[in-house]
Amino acid sequence: MSFISLLLYVIAIYMRPQEWVLAVYGWPLIYILTFTSAIFVFLESMGGRKVYLKEPPNMLMLGFFGCILMSHISHAYLQGSIDSIRFFAPNVIMFFLFVNILVTERKIKITIWLIIILTVILAVEGIQQHHSGLGWAGQMPIVDTESGETRIRWIGIFNDPNDLALIFVVSAGFLVSFIFGLNNLLVKILSCGMLFLIGQALFYTNSRGGFLAMAATITFFLLMKMKNKVFAIIVGVSIALSGILLGPSRMSQVSASEASAYGRIEAWYQGFQMLKSAPIFGVGEGMFTEHHFRAAHNSYISVAAELGMLGIFIWVSLIYSCFKGLVLVSRKSSKDKPYMLGLEAGLFGFLSASFFLSRSFIAVLYILLALSASFMYTILDKKEYEFTKKDVKISAILTIGILLLVWVSMRFCI
Repeated sequence: MSFISLLLYVIAIYMRPQEWVLAVYGWPLIYILTFTSAIFVFLESMGGRKVYLKEPPNMLMLGFFGCILMSHISHAYLQGSIDSIRFFAPNVIMFFLFVNILVTERKIKITIWLIIILTVILAVEGIQQHHSGLGWAGQMPIVDTESGETRIRWIGIFNDPNDLALIFVVSAGFLVSFIFGLNNLLVKILSCGMLFLIGQALFYTNSRGGFLAMAATITFFLLMKMKNKVFAIIVGVSIALSGILLGPSRMSQVSASEASAYGRIEAWYQGFQMLKSAPIFGVGEGMFTEHHFRAAHNSYISVAAELGMLGIFIWVSLIYSCFKGLVLVSRKSSKDKPYMLGLEAGLFGFLSASFFLSRSFIAVLYILLALSASFMYTILDKKEYEFTKKDVKISAILTIGILLLVWVSMRFCI
């Protein structure tokens, strides 16, 4: 029963019926299904089923949540901590529900296919919204002030076109992998059709970050599949350039000389100043815009500024541990490789887009990480996914390297 409850939970996250379907309008469906799923997990654990609590990704997820709370406690801002619990606790609970319910490969794969199907439904909704000017939930597309073009969106956590674009990219990563990795011809044909719909809807989001994430996702997949890595990079760069020339109108406006680019660079600089003023715990989750009028437009500098060096180190460690697990699973289980490559490609695309978008706390990322952890716990032995001293060093190097990359990019563009 916990699995059925979790699937309903995923549907509620994506489709948001509680926000537009009259029969359940206003119901706290997310909380009801969260509580129900947790009860079922507890009952099943009483029956002897293993519960995953102290595994490295789980502990890192809790550690990251602790950093979010400490970012406010360190400034004696109690209300901020309360707000952060309301804001991020659902992601933590969701993560633990996923890893403790998706305990078989079959359940994980069904959940992935459900996410893909829900994303395709939202793609169809977006295409219709673009042509009719009105979405299923009564929402209207956003009119971009720079280009005058419309940008489709959904509701709830996908109300922003950039967030909607990112879920399209994540599902596209799976579909590309299925097209080239699965042997079932019918699945290949269906995947091509779904990928076409998702690509069209992505175009209508008019999202720069989403389009660049798609290019990064496809490039990563080609790098993993092709022996000629140089050719793979050339193809990926060609896709990115094609996006700039032929893609959404806003793509052609990407330039370090435009006002918005200067504003982004200024935000990065201010982020480093915030990190300098509060290097350990940061200025507080969600407080970036309290210190600067513009959002960071970079998830890495946003986490560093708001949660300090400890926060970004644990965040990078969490992502690294899950990515490492996916690589190990791919080596151990060849039949699951298309799913692993899909997760890796989608995660890589999301993280690439995060260099230009502040999306470090949204649910999509933690769904990807939870699915990755679920595969790890199901297929690998505990010793294989331990977080060793070597992993700590690698995470530290990655953390410093990412911040240096942001700094160099900022200085180069000034």
